[in-house]
Amino acid sequence: MDAKKLHEKYGDAVRIAPNEVTFTDPEAWKEIFAIRPGKPQRPKDQRHVSVGPNHIPSILRTDDQTHARYRRSLSHGFSEGSLQRQEVIVKGYVDLLVQRLHGLAKSGSTIVDMTCCHFRTAAWANVLRRVPAGNLLMKWIIPKEVQEQKKHQNEMTKEKVKARMGNGDNGRPDFLSNVLKQPLEKGMSEDELVSNSYVLIIAGSETTATLLSGVTYYILTVPGVLDKLKAEIRGAFTSEDQITWSAVNKLKYTLAVLNEGLRMYPPVPYGFPRMVQGKGDFICGRWVPWGVS
Repeated sequence: MDAKKLHEKYGDAVRIAPNEVTFTDPEAWKEIFAIRPGKPQRPKDQRHVSVGPNHIPSILRTDDQTHARYRRSLSHGFSEGSLQRQEVIVKGYVDLLVQRLHGLAKSGSTIVDMTCCHFRTAAWANVLRRVPAGNLLMKWIIPKEVQEQKKHQNEMTKEKVKARMGNGDNGRPDFLSNVLKQPLEKGMSEDELVSNSYVLIIAGSETTATLLSGVTYYILTVPGVLDKLKAEIRGAFTSEDQITWSAVNKLKYTLAVLNEGLRMYPPVPYGFPRMVQGKGDFICGRWVPWGVS
């Protein structure tokens, strides 16, 4: 299903399933997701978000009150100051990525096209989630090897959280530093840490990789953009040591390219659906019945 083409043909509100409607009206974001005076916030559509490794709802799936507590606990780790303090860690992984890319370029490795398989699998998974007992069917369809890999990822997340909690304040700032300093009623339990760390591990890798892949593709198809990027970057730096957080944030054209990449090739191209409650409601002037996502 190409939602963009459907909207181009039918307008800014399209029913894509018997109980699902998608909007492109700019006002829809505020009307669907914002907190409205005198009205409860619309609940999340649980069908679109999988549970964590320990079946504790993560920040993507939990209720609004718990979501607020999670967000307060995690937000400090994503502040500009906190991210700058983690620059040494990030730089280490950037250097490793560049090293691996050089290695692949020298070895002449062939390209492995995973898109066809991935998109087909994702489409089936999306359909099965909407069917009663669909999750049970997925256990029979998903290869045993893939299920074992998911189990390994779950266990790895639990082990990493336990190890991080055991280290306490080790002097090296990370996303959990502030969370671990807070009392339990304001922070998170161990199970909640595991569930949210599972999300952070996936989101932190896939979103960055997706954006870099998309931006690389687009700049290679537009030589003029690539030339301007090279001129700006090579004009600003003469050695790798000069490439720092603060210095990179001064590259106006590079930042513009990345922002445009987020628009054209978003890592999360769909919204997080909400449910209509009560007897129904108007969204962007259109009546939407109860129970519609």
